[in-house]
Amino acid sequence: MRNCLTYLAILSIFMVFSCQKHNPEDQRGEHSDCGVISFSTKVQTRSPLITELNGEHFGVYAYGFSNLTNWNTYKSAATPNVFYNLDVACDGENGACSYNVDTATDINGLEQWILKNKYAFFAYYPYNQGLSSITPSLGSAAGVPYIEYTAPFSTSGSVNTDNLLDIMTAKVIDYSVTQGTEVRFEFNHRLYCIDLYSQNFNTDDVQLTDLTMTVSGIHYNKTQLYLDPDVPSVSTAVNNWKTSNKVTFPICSSATVTAGAPAMYLSGEQNQEKLVVLIPQDSSPATSVGLTVELNFKKDGTAVDPRKQTFNVDFKPGKKYSLTINFVGEDVIMVMSSPAPWDKKDVTHTFN
Repeated sequence: MRNCLTYLAILSIFMVFSCQKHNPEDQRGEHSDCGVISFSTKVQTRSPLITELNGEHFGVYAYGFSNLTNWNTYKSAATPNVFYNLDVACDGENGACSYNVDTATDINGLEQWILKNKYAFFAYYPYNQGLSSITPSLGSAAGVPYIEYTAPFSTSGSVNTDNLLDIMTAKVIDYSVTQGTEVRFEFNHRLYCIDLYSQNFNTDDVQLTDLTMTVSGIHYNKTQLYLDPDVPSVSTAVNNWKTSNKVTFPICSSATVTAGAPAMYLSGEQNQEKLVVLIPQDSSPATSVGLTVELNFKKDGTAVDPRKQTFNVDFKPGKKYSLTINFVGEDVIMVMSSPAPWDKKDVTHTFN
């Protein structure tokens, strides 16, 4: 295996060196000796929707332009002249990716590099095939590409959890084949999520059943996410959303909250996590910051009065917030944590 990897490394260096010596006169001219465009990923996420992109697909926009300029200068008139919404499959075991194109210059379905080009690559996850909640920008649209994501919330307050997505994007700009034939994407989360935990500070276990969380104060249910995170997203309310702006998430059907144990994770059961994923809010004076959370559940088989609390938090993209239900004597106390990395999965609280 080591000999194989050494051979591939030497071959890659040889191809790049050969390409550097090659000097085609036409910018779109000969592709030979430069190799083919390939992709790999470096993704760290805890979402089962992704599972490190193992067996999953993402979409790619790619742009080729003269190496005498740069993406920031070129982008205003740019259209995806290399790849438009290319379907790329990923193997999470080693980050290797695959795709297939049929062009005049492909080699076995893989597009060739052009020495005199610089490139800009933009990727988004999950790929929109079969997903009504994601609409990619058109191939004729100039400038930075984007996707439109519509959250699967109804005005009655229900949520279609199958279309509740963890949107991620990645970019690599001003890239040339002299840097290597493999483009490596590192994806970043673009929405934010709330996870639920519970901790029992009493001496007897608590049986928690039929837990739902209703969130109100959600200003937006649709967002236009540019695949370059440096370009601000544009979020709106559609389908009469402003008359509702709240939604109820099913969290947990049954859980035993053990007395004296560390906080337990409630947002998943039977290995299926139920994410509360939301579009970041506008913190301008025109809209209020924060959310109001109402919890409904049964404690030891008896329905308790709904617990309702407003959290004045400016929820940020790419962050995870942990909401913990604490049983302290006869009280039920909700605590919202500070933002943490998306894959962080532990919380600790102390009460007198």
